[in-house]
Amino acid sequence: MDGDSTRVTGGERGNHGSSRGTSWRCIVDAACGVGEMPIWASGTGCLYWLDLYGPTINELELASGSRRTWQLPDMPGAYGLRRGDSSCVIATASGIYGLDLASGAIMLVRAAPYDQEHYRFNDGRCDPAGRLWFGTNRKPRSARPAGTASYWRLDETGLHEEIRGVTIANGIAFSPAGDLLYLADSPNDQILVFDYDPATGAVASRRVFATLEPGSFPDGAAVDAEGGYWTALFNGDRIVRLSADGALDRELPSPVPQPTMVSFGGANLRTLFLTTARRFLTEQESAAAPLAGGIFACDLDIAGIPEPRVIGLDPSPGEAARPDAWSVPS
Repeated sequence: MDGDSTRVTGGERGNHGSSRGTSWRCIVDAACGVGEMPIWASGTGCLYWLDLYGPTINELELASGSRRTWQLPDMPGAYGLRRGDSSCVIATASGIYGLDLASGAIMLVRAAPYDQEHYRFNDGRCDPAGRLWFGTNRKPRSARPAGTASYWRLDETGLHEEIRGVTIANGIAFSPAGDLLYLADSPNDQILVFDYDPATGAVASRRVFATLEPGSFPDGAAVDAEGGYWTALFNGDRIVRLSADGALDRELPSPVPQPTMVSFGGANLRTLFLTTARRFLTEQESAAAPLAGGIFACDLDIAGIPEPRVIGLDPSPGEAARPDAWSVPS
């Protein structure tokens, strides 16, 4: 979701509840202004997510229920866990940071590559090779025209602008084989797909994968093991699955208004985690949905794929707090 905007109008409210026997449970009453980017760390049994207005990154150990929170310098857009799950790379409005989860040390390693008056980072994901992709969005008060945001790729060679011509970058995900890259340009209600070279990170053959109901505002997304693309419709109040050919295959009503992103996790990757937003609800809507902004989970009959970790530029154990361990080439 574009954390700077007011709630986008258009699209009808869904009927919140279960679908095809799916039952949502609130695992954290987080009251996020805008929750985003749930990532399951299988090695630790922990779920991470962002609260854009905290601004924080958060951790839940699912078995014990224990939680940790790290304060961030400004609004985050995306992040990736590093190998070993002891540190992460976070893109915020002001730049790219390295965060050591053990000590809480955070350091700026690369200033934002754009004019911060007009743009900020928004949404992202690691590709199967461990490259970290970040999208941007044009801020609502910017005089820059629509369609001037882009996607950036971070790897051991530096930070590269790869995809242009979007307004609010969202929904980035990769096919199970790693040969397709999906993304959403939310205001246009479209999912785009590119051919992707997992060996080099190169994209080609931009085309429309699916066009959704006008005003539904597709937000964060994930791909399952069968190649289905799941996206949270922020204004549609539901989660939809698109089959590998782009056809609407399944719909799950959201447990609360304003779902923001889904991801797969749990012991067998058959748990669907969901972040949501509270910020843009009216007083009446907030009263009717007291768990809005919470983190939810449901069990599915289909498995996801593991979230890749950031590879390259990895600090050695115990060195995550050293600034030189986080250097990013220009």
